[in-house]
Amino acid sequence: MDLERGRISSSQLSYLTIGFMIASAVIIFPGSGAENNAWLAVIIGLLEGLAFLYIYFALAKLFPQLTLVEINDAVFGKYLGKLISCFYLLLALWITAQLLRMFGEFFNIIMPETPIQAFLISLLFITVWVVRNGLEPIARCSQILVPLTMVLIVLDFLLILNKIDLSNLLPFMDIAFNQFFMASQSIAALPCGEMVFFLMFFHAVNNQAQIKPAILRGYMIAGLILLFLAFRAITVLGPLALITTYPSLSVARVINIADIITRLDIIVAVNFLCVGFIKGILMMYALVLGTAQLVNLGSYRPLVLPLAALIFVVSLLLYDSYIYDLIDAALLFPVYSLPITVLLPLLTLILARLKNSGKETANAG
Repeated sequence: MDLERGRISSSQLSYLTIGFMIASAVIIFPGSGAENNAWLAVIIGLLEGLAFLYIYFALAKLFPQLTLVEINDAVFGKYLGKLISCFYLLLALWITAQLLRMFGEFFNIIMPETPIQAFLISLLFITVWVVRNGLEPIARCSQILVPLTMVLIVLDFLLILNKIDLSNLLPFMDIAFNQFFMASQSIAALPCGEMVFFLMFFHAVNNQAQIKPAILRGYMIAGLILLFLAFRAITVLGPLALITTYPSLSVARVINIADIITRLDIIVAVNFLCVGFIKGILMMYALVLGTAQLVNLGSYRPLVLPLAALIFVVSLLLYDSYIYDLIDAALLFPVYSLPITVLLPLLTLILARLKNSGKETANAG
């Protein structure tokens, strides 16, 4: 059931991948659990995430015109398939609410007099408007917002070049293995494992043959940005990167060029607003489209406002403080998300191939 008739190009898919993957990393410290070895944890997590992508590519190749929800129905049957889809959709709800709360907490730090609810409602209002207009406007937004973010990241790098201290990278691997392992898993789970939700709109790509190269191109660029963000936090802030709530803000605040260009919080804020907006829209789109297909609606648009209200409520109930969000992302999210984002798709792929081979054998007989 095609509820989305919009189509996107392969280049737009690359931009969406970049924006989606770096959304949270532009304000937090990716791989922070590995301390000054975070850069290596990022590399290991990205390599692991690459294996996840090939599972998603294989599913997209087997079911080129189906979304994730429809794939589950096709492989597991109507009832079990819908039950499995519920796990994906609940995770999508959780991720969307978590991202919204992160947005509110971040801007509440910059403008503490403004209630956090005001930030949440503002972002949700824009998100609802874009999602209701379909996939094409989302993709067009990414073509503007992602390059802007990348330019600002390069500008930020140039402004802090004189603050980089490579000695902060030492000592090498002076941490417990399990600590390093969990840091790499946090990268593998967030954002790599979350890419499973791209299966909700792979079918809308104009040239299906370009899905794999487009995603890999975006993945490589996003990976380099994640690596840079980890490197920057370590080399500029040193041990302070581990205790500051928003390392990117702390980095921006050490910029001082002749006492004229100082405290460029605005760069970090614009970056998070741009790519956080893209990820939030994509996750909400996946949630509303998947829910509409789950309950067999003819359109996903009637669900946009009710689900936006649910996301708002869940975002307020998630945590008492942002610190709990960081703990969840670093320690808990890999535990409860990877079985859904990796093991379930892998099981789906195995069963789909077994079914196909069974049909081929029967036809040959």
